[in-house]
Amino acid sequence: MSTHGYRGRALDLITKYGIKVGDRIKVRNERSSFVGILMPRSELDDDAHIVLKLDDGYNLGVSIESLQIEKLPQEEVPPPTPKAPTSRPGHPRGS
Repeated sequence: MSTHGYRGRALDLITKYGIKVGDRIKVRNERSSFVGILMPRSELDDDAHIVLKLDDGYNLGVSIESLQIEKLPQEEVPPPTPKAPTSRPGHPRGS
């Protein structure tokens, strides 16, 4: 992945922590803490915020002022188990 859309202070911050778009991160400031995936930004947006995709599906813009960031390990997601084929009477069997 890349740092698509981030520039200036926001780019400096995510580069400092070795974070790229698509990484799962935890951000904290003096009031709250959030966990999500770093999302890309438009090149025209300011350099004072980063955007997270939260686990509930919402996107959240977070000010980088007094922000602490922690890169979380990537979870290994096993591929889905294929479903067993169902037989349909009167239809030919596949090979």
